[in-house]
Amino acid sequence: MDYHSDRFKDHSLMVYAGDKVVALLPASEHGTEIRSHGGLTYGGLIVQPKFGQANNLAVFEEITKYFKNLGFQRFLYKSVPHIYHRHLTEDDAYSLFRLKAECFRVDASTTIELQNPLAVSSLRKRGAKKAIKAGCAVKISDDFEAYFQILAERLSDKYDAVPTHTAKEMANLQSQFPENIKLFATFMNEEMIAGTIVYDCGACVHTQYLASSPKGFEIGGLDVAILEAINYYKDRKYFDFGISTEQNGQHLNEGLKQQKEMFGGQTVVYSHYSLTF
Repeated sequence: MDYHSDRFKDHSLMVYAGDKVVALLPASEHGTEIRSHGGLTYGGLIVQPKFGQANNLAVFEEITKYFKNLGFQRFLYKSVPHIYHRHLTEDDAYSLFRLKAECFRVDASTTIELQNPLAVSSLRKRGAKKAIKAGCAVKISDDFEAYFQILAERLSDKYDAVPTHTAKEMANLQSQFPENIKLFATFMNEEMIAGTIVYDCGACVHTQYLASSPKGFEIGGLDVAILEAINYYKDRKYFDFGISTEQNGQHLNEGLKQQKEMFGGQTVVYSHYSLTF
């Protein structure tokens, strides 16, 4: 999180049992509110395997007591979706229920179960074939300047928005984690026309940003880039496209969601909880 640490007042916690660290919580301050974490898509409690439900509940009770004693009035908690877990557990959801937290936001992501995938739609396959026929090739690239130019134009034209990161920030982040962050870019005659950035999170890989130039859109440049990335990580458990929801989950971008579902993905939710002290 260091690359954007200047944007947030960090208040991350280390939880001890005696002299042993048993849990971590990424968190940041936002006035009288604590979020886990303001700069993360998800940022739930991290615990050791076999930590257990009773211990998890005890940790949540201590954390909330700690924040309340400091004068904070609200705790916003972003659960880590189960597809990113190294070991299956939803202890935090039960603990939050016991503490009477409210699930106030649910975002819909789209995830491919790579070892049991649904069929890719014929439309997406045709798009990829069209790109290959036109002479396109997909490469792992470090030209984030070219990619973010495509991305910025796409977001501006379609959503009147800007990317969360800058090209410089992403290049810096990738240089620190070269094996974990890769840009799959489609080139036509050495010109980048589409691509996606993929984060390798172990059993699950996650796309951030899907972008195509007008030329790339016309010939299926993004289709071939995504299918190449899926194939590259075919030995993993999940391929997650990220959320297609806005306005705290109340608005579904149906076109974007359908586009992702056409690659064989189905909905996995990102849940957000609110606990008022």
